[in-house]
Amino acid sequence: MTTPACVADRHNFRLTWRLNPCDAVSVLVRLVMASANIPVPDGPTDPDEILVVDDSALDLRVVTRAIENDPSFRVRVARGASEALELLPQGRFAAVVTDHVMAGGTGLDFARTVRSRYPAVPVILMTAGGSEDLAFDAFRSGVGYIPKRRVMRELIGTIRQMLTLVRQSHDPE
Repeated sequence: MTTPACVADRHNFRLTWRLNPCDAVSVLVRLVMASANIPVPDGPTDPDEILVVDDSALDLRVVTRAIENDPSFRVRVARGASEALELLPQGRFAAVVTDHVMAGGTGLDFARTVRSRYPAVPVILMTAGGSEDLAFDAFRSGVGYIPKRRVMRELIGTIRQMLTLVRQSHDPE
């Protein structure tokens, strides 16, 4: 996250921090809030944990990398629906991203199970060989849908949209 770098010469001593852009914005926001006497929350907010379900090791790596490029998310993986169903009660997952074609059943059936047991957890179905019918069935089941060829470009945006929709629908206001 941050790396201290000490810079010194005969006349000056300076301690600087190299920040990634997200950390730099966070520091700037905290400084502005503090100068305006606005309470600053203690510590960083925890990233949302996303459960990625796929029986392909290669696809798990690709999807994990796409999600972990965003510092507001962290990933936990399951290599199939049964493993994911064991993990879900153990964690507080913000969302589930699942492949459609898996051994032992379809991702859409798994997504429907998750939606019935955990209605506040959005599920996004991804597939390499989708169709309009599958997309329609996913949407009708309250499940997001993304073709695998668009995962690197669109997955983070899709996760954010699904989280926003779920959080707005469960907001007590």
